Amino acid sequence: MTRPSLRRARRLRPKRDAITPGHFRVRGQVREAETFEPLPELRVRAYDRDLLFDDFLGEARTDEAGCFEIYFSEQDFRDWLETRPDLYLRVLSWDGARELGDGPTPVRRNAGRDEVFTLLIRGRRDEPLSRRSSAVERKEGGLAGALRRRSRGR
Repeated sequence: MTRPSLRRARRLRPKRDAITPGHFRVRGQVREAETFEPLPELRVRAYDRDLLFDDFLGEARTDEAGCFEIYFSEQDFRDWLETRPDLYLRVLSWDGARELGDGPTPVRRNAGRDEVFTLLIRGRRDEPLSRRSSAVERKEGGLAGALRRRSRGR
């Protein structure tokens, strides 16, 4: 079995000339860990790790292919001598109500101007990861309802 995320990651390699001086871009793809299916309509937030308070850098929603892009400038994170962000990401449900996965990604110290992430999210079987799966499960009575109906013989 080939991993589709590897093919997609090759196409997401940074383009050095795409970012103007003083600006940064974080981009990547969010996939379901077991099936490698892209996860649309999730929120991805970028932060800069600091000693006292972390700086919020921006937010984006994943598209149909699970891809996202977040742009920010040096002014969004720069402190005393800091010229590059110590970057980490958080993936949230489509409504922003809960964090998905195992929490924030590991911090990338002194991140470059164009960083690429491939985020694999392990979902719980009883909770939808995106708005689309939420609507399907409500329509069908949810996974738990389907299992109950199956066990009752309906």
